[in-house]
Amino acid sequence: MKFPVVESNQVEIDDFNRKINDLRGDIRELQETINELKEFEEEKDVWGGFMIIAAIGLAITGIAIGAASFAKKK
Repeated sequence: MKFPVVESNQVEIDDFNRKINDLRGDIRELQETINELKEFEEEKDVWGGFMIIAAIGLAITGIAIGAASFAKKK
């Protein structure tokens, strides 16, 4: 005699199917998170490039202002 007595294995199959569906949901959530992270990285790359260009522009402006003030003093 088995313990506990089970009339059918339908309960086990339902539990198994429920867990499979839960795992599928988890996989979907992980895929969405991965996609969001990829989008964030792409946006960060765009802003990073903009920041580099802005920094170079400010550096050139600073050099020009410094050269102009140095030339005025002479």
